[in-house]
Amino acid sequence: MNEYDLLGALGDADETYIEAANKETKPARRPRWGALAACLAVLFLAGGVFAAAAEAKEYRAAVDFFEKNSLSAEGLTRSEIKKVYRDISAGHFTYGKTAEVITNSVPGYELPAPEVLSPEALKSLLETIRNTWTQKLPVSGYGYKTDCVYKEDPALGFETFEKSAVECYKDGVLLWTADFDAFVVDGCAHTAQGTAVWG
Repeated sequence: MNEYDLLGALGDADETYIEAANKETKPARRPRWGALAACLAVLFLAGGVFAAAAEAKEYRAAVDFFEKNSLSAEGLTRSEIKKVYRDISAGHFTYGKTAEVITNSVPGYELPAPEVLSPEALKSLLETIRNTWTQKLPVSGYGYKTDCVYKEDPALGFETFEKSAVECYKDGVLLWTADFDAFVVDGCAHTAQGTAVWG
């Protein structure tokens, strides 16, 4: 072996040694599990916060809906209130508690058991409740508004019934008013013979 062969062999050995040394000094790429777990925890926490905010928003909308439509939420859980709200808003009227809420919101009337009423009957009953309690006047045709007037009775020490005031509207325009002091007016309807008032 001459000196050139020896130098060539040593040169190859040096290159192999340098490559091995470079591999040893490069840090191994390992996932940082702690950082990954922290990122996932933040994502889950943010998702939970958004879900809680969305749930609270839906619940507030459901409670507002109940109040606006004079529906009683008594005895219902938060979840049931939202389910009834979704059921009515979607126009399904199939959730069992929806029938209970609607029938329990009509005081003074004996109605069929909630499970007997069809979705169409429940929808119609809800419209009656809305129009009666909010006294919403129809856009066209006859409509009525009623109000009870009470007066302080000094002998008894509390207010007593004085009269019911009735207002009759046609196409949104006031036609006449009347007072009834013999009874509390529960409702009015237009007939071919005139206005029927009951109480």
